[in-house]
Amino acid sequence: AYIEFYKGSRTWKIGNQLVTWGYMEGIEVPADRVNARDYSYNSTEFEDSKMASTGILLKQEIGDFSGIDLMFIPSGKTNVSPDESKYFFNLSEERPDCTTGNSKTAVRFFTSLDNLDLALSYVEGTDPRADVSVSATLDAQKSYHREKSPAIDLQYNFGGFFGKFAYAYHQTKDQDGDDPDIKNSWDHLALGIETSFGGSTLNLYAGQIHVKNWQENNTLEAFANQLMDQSTEKKRFLSGHMTSNFLQG
Repeated sequence: AYIEFYKGSRTWKIGNQLVTWGYMEGIEVPADRVNARDYSYNSTEFEDSKMASTGILLKQEIGDFSGIDLMFIPSGKTNVSPDESKYFFNLSEERPDCTTGNSKTAVRFFTSLDNLDLALSYVEGTDPRADVSVSATLDAQKSYHREKSPAIDLQYNFGGFFGKFAYAYHQTKDQDGDDPDIKNSWDHLALGIETSFGGSTLNLYAGQIHVKNWQENNTLEAFANQLMDQSTEKKRFLSGHMTSNFLQG
């Protein structure tokens, strides 16, 4: 549940809520990084994996085509791993304690200039993805640290197409890449198009995830990096999302 208060061009939203940022649709959306996700939840819609967080959202309109979103989450949630990954973390708690040290702050400025939509955002708080250390007995332990993440999101309308670009940088506690038990800083880039035809909407993107200061590690560190999804320096991807209405009404 949540409550909204309206006054002129300002809206306050207080309670349990989801924040969806980004002009892209589908899995690889760099700018949409406020809410944690439950990857053990099965659904045909990736959006359903989002976990609502209790917080305060301020939305302030600036003119007709611009605005600012400011979100404060007193106790940020962390991702829930897929069921199969629990095999590696049988001695670890799924989530950290709910304390103010796990708070999260997010701010976004957005505007439209003719055919161009632009959004700049910044998120700071507990990284929802666990850092992992692996002992000599192959026991994997989770820990959570704070990160800082600026991002830019663009959408340009030309004819029957939208050209899209998004980039997000994640600065972790291990900026130099020297600590094997903490994720290296990394960035997430995607670009592509959206188009509509015959009652269907298609989004298609290509992009890359790049781990900063990545280096080859010994077997235990490499295993930990794999569990943190940093087993390679660069991961290139194709991502798509299609919505189709095929029955009348």
